[in-house]
Amino acid sequence: MHKKSVSLGCSFTYGDELQSPFDAWPFLVASHFNWSHNQVARSGSGNDRIMRGIARTIYRDYDYYLIGWTNYARVEHADDIGVFDIWPGQHFKSFVEPHRQELSKYFSRHHSMKYQYRKYLQNILYAQAMLEKYNKKYVMVDAFMNHQGTQPGTQIKFRIAEDDLSQLVNTQHFIGWPESESMVEWSHGTPQGVKGHPLEEGHRKIADKIIEHIEAKW
Repeated sequence: MHKKSVSLGCSFTYGDELQSPFDAWPFLVASHFNWSHNQVARSGSGNDRIMRGIARTIYRDYDYYLIGWTNYARVEHADDIGVFDIWPGQHFKSFVEPHRQELSKYFSRHHSMKYQYRKYLQNILYAQAMLEKYNKKYVMVDAFMNHQGTQPGTQIKFRIAEDDLSQLVNTQHFIGWPESESMVEWSHGTPQGVKGHPLEEGHRKIADKIIEHIEAKW
């Protein structure tokens, strides 16, 4: 029977700035194993959207999930226009609507990174439990160095401070946990697009890392 895979994530998983979206790392991984593939990742996605995508697809006949978590600080909001994400200090210029600009500026000044990290861990654990309940094989990676964050005024990493949750992560399926390896490190030194995304060589390196893990662990 032909195996099917699906990927969820942000622009680093979708393949922003590539000449062809089929050169993104999920397609390279799927091609290596001769799986068919559906790319559900979208640019600008936060981790809440990624988790929601897992919940929406879990009843479909996908055999494998490739999940690229984005920066933990991204926060999802919604208004009468729709759902949108705020990345503190990053996104307010991209909003046309004045009220979204104001909200983004306010949230950039007043937020708790520790709380956002905990929400990120909760999404990982929700996803992990759901995928394992429905017997889906999966691999998780980080787009960014999520585990380098520390509590203000200390050297204590959020991962250590929130170890009641972080110790529950299934490291067999999460590449780079807890060493803080991510797509950024794996693609370091390769050409980037003008917006900072890895290009073809970087995606090839990310894919090779994931393929190596799958062949060793599955």
